[in-house]
Amino acid sequence: MIAIFAKELREHALILVACGCFTLLVLFALAVNPDFNGQNASAFFGFRSFLLFFYPLYVIVLTSRIVAREYTGKTQLFLETLPVSRARVLTGKFLLGLALALVVVALAFHTFGRLASRHEVIDRHGMGIIALRAFAYAGCIYAFLFAGGLLGRYRIACLLLLIVGFSLVDGTSTFRFEEFGPIRLVGHDLAYERTRLPTTALWITAGLTVGFVALGYVLALMREGTVSALLAQKMSQREKVTIACILMGMIFLKTFYDEARGPRPFDLAHAVSIDRSKIAVKIGLGQSVEPARAEALGGRIVAGLTELQSELALEELPEIFVLPARELDADTYNSGTLKNARGLVVQANFAADDFDDGDFVSWLARELVETATRGRATEERRRWLLDGFSTDWSLRESDDDARRRETLRAVYGFPEGPTEELLHDWASTRERHGECLSNALAYTGIRVLREMVDPAALRRFLHEAIARRPSRGVRALAIHEAPASEMLRTTGVSMTAFLAAWRSRLAEDSRALQGSVAVVPRLSATVDLVPASATGREVHYRVALHPEPPAPVRIAFLTSKLDPFDRELESKELVIDERTYPALRDGVLPRTLSRGERFGWEATAPIEALDCRVTTGFQRVDVR
Repeated sequence: MIAIFAKELREHALILVACGCFTLLVLFALAVNPDFNGQNASAFFGFRSFLLFFYPLYVIVLTSRIVAREYTGKTQLFLETLPVSRARVLTGKFLLGLALALVVVALAFHTFGRLASRHEVIDRHGMGIIALRAFAYAGCIYAFLFAGGLLGRYRIACLLLLIVGFSLVDGTSTFRFEEFGPIRLVGHDLAYERTRLPTTALWITAGLTVGFVALGYVLALMREGTVSALLAQKMSQREKVTIACILMGMIFLKTFYDEARGPRPFDLAHAVSIDRSKIAVKIGLGQSVEPARAEALGGRIVAGLTELQSELALEELPEIFVLPARELDADTYNSGTLKNARGLVVQANFAADDFDDGDFVSWLARELVETATRGRATEERRRWLLDGFSTDWSLRESDDDARRRETLRAVYGFPEGPTEELLHDWASTRERHGECLSNALAYTGIRVLREMVDPAALRRFLHEAIARRPSRGVRALAIHEAPASEMLRTTGVSMTAFLAAWRSRLAEDSRALQGSVAVVPRLSATVDLVPASATGREVHYRVALHPEPPAPVRIAFLTSKLDPFDRELESKELVIDERTYPALRDGVLPRTLSRGERFGWEATAPIEALDCRVTTGFQRVDVR
């Protein structure tokens, strides 16, 4: 066995040295990246990236040299003349390759473990769990590619077929590739799960490893090695064409299957079902929800959405599933996504005493339009129309005071009135002014449209702009019409004329509400990054409300470390710190930053006169 090891090392020394140098270069590149060395997140995220992206490439090169090249170059014929059994030679190659593969994983584990120890407290148990998951994954990947190397000229084709096949299954069923066996072992929780092992995934990985090793021995030893020798011969032109046609056929099959089938329906067990006017709603009965309460909410939803469907001429509404969630506040709602299935799933604490059915139905209407139009309604240039219509629709049964409050919010937040840039860059507008004030401005725009055109024309425009589904297939490649063009085509009103009328109406409202706006406090805040060490920075803040509110106000600071590129943040990515104003009008937030990081912050405060939270706008800062 030692002689076999020596022979392999001498023959492949140059490639092994090159792989070793490249491995060190990859580890160095990851170790100096703040996203992977523990400065911004756990260093084991860098270890996970190494295992997922670099390690398979390294093993492909390794097994190609140790196994595939032996047969394609026919040097195995020399080995077969030696007084050593074919199984012993194969075992020597397998063990040598496994050792070289695991040495690389051990080096990466040690490197990122040392980096993690600078920023995290990790006990031996936690390190043992990470090591077991990593080495089990590494062994399975090596066994798979070792067996694949014995497929000779078909090894690359079989690998591509597996990738395309998994993509087909993943896209056309509820099977999730990221939850499968070895991939689950190096999932997103590898970096922070320190107490529990994914036992099922571990056993699946172990079974696959044994199966791949057995397959490799069968291929190498079947008919005294003639099968593997035949597979190692050069691929003919006919075989290349056949494999290419199979791969292209599988890709086209997935494309046309997705187009024709669409997502499957979703269902919810143990729920109250209400199905009227082509609108189906199911309310979950978990968490001690009474059936009578579920039926009442379901009836309210169906009634509201029936009006919505008529107003927007929606072609088809997805089924709605409402799940109880007592851990949420009464005014907080969550929506979820379904993988390869139809329907809209939302969570709400509708069993709470202060739950507002009307507010929930209005929020649900916006989510429903987004789902029904496959996200078209939430394109940035259309989003203001969806926000404005949703707010206007939620006030359909409200009194004049509620409509006056929306107008007051718009005048307060946008004293200069709307511009084409504000509407086109609506995501930035919402970020600078907050959801509440932005929705109010959009509402006043819909109100002006109602005054300028007849109801039928407005319905045509809203259907074209936010309720029509996007084209699919080849038609989706066509240039999409802009909302301004859709407005002119369906109502005869140009965007220029509409904006002029909108600004004029808002100016009238501003003069009428001048006294009310003057007494509403305006929020301002500054943040300074003060050196706490050579590289560390403390976050010092100062806030003010002018004029001063008559009662103390709870001001919330929302902060987050940022990626290199700007994007919309999810609520779970924000850290919230609350301060009481005016008692704590300045101070230090409980977080420390490092030089070179990007940091975002925003201050918000509830304003009683507006009945909503105002914001300073989200600010992005480079820590220097």
